[in-house]
Amino acid sequence: HADLMSGAVTGLYGINLGDVWNNWVGRLTRLWADQSTNGKEAQTLVRSYLERVNWLAFQTGNHDAWSPGHSDIVQEILKNARVPVSKHQMRLEVMTPSGRSVRIMTRHGFPRNSMWNAAHGVAQRAQLDGWANIYVGGHTHVSGYQHGWHDGFQQMWHAVQVASYKKVDDFAEELGLLPCDLYCCPVAIINPYATSEINFIRWEFDPFEGAERLKWERKRWVN
Repeated sequence: HADLMSGAVTGLYGINLGDVWNNWVGRLTRLWADQSTNGKEAQTLVRSYLERVNWLAFQTGNHDAWSPGHSDIVQEILKNARVPVSKHQMRLEVMTPSGRSVRIMTRHGFPRNSMWNAAHGVAQRAQLDGWANIYVGGHTHVSGYQHGWHDGFQQMWHAVQVASYKKVDDFAEELGLLPCDLYCCPVAIINPYATSEINFIRWEFDPFEGAERLKWERKRWVN
């Protein structure tokens, strides 16, 4: 996925939702015994990852903030790329060539959960806030999606809960949890020339399919 977001596909950018470090603290420090990387190697891996991706924005998470200096390392790596970095939440407005803007709100994690709806917290913020076209959060290792219409802003909203890349772990098995991490890298296909809200933003939840659709869309409009 990092290679896919490296700039190889024109118009494809990445937004990180936080926790690029394990950075175990407190009672979780015992998990250091189960990983093969030390602190110096972790810094090398994080730097390699951050420098490979064509970033649009970067949101840090609780693991990044647990030890002083980790968020500073992220800032230092990304400052030359002029990538906006936020520690808590971010409101981002992107201007497109057509003159139409796309508003995105990110948080590492939105408050409030539901056992019946993985996107509950994100969708609630979208309905109450209404400012953004896209609301996206991570943190809880589950994925989900909802959309709707905000009458006050006269626009469609998209609420996306993105699962993490945390795959090698026995926590879910220990608690008997069902798999909820259906996707960890959804792609929003934004068509700035769309004449209807339903065609303005579309989603592909497999990033490789998303890249192919983006190429196809660009062929229709870019000459």
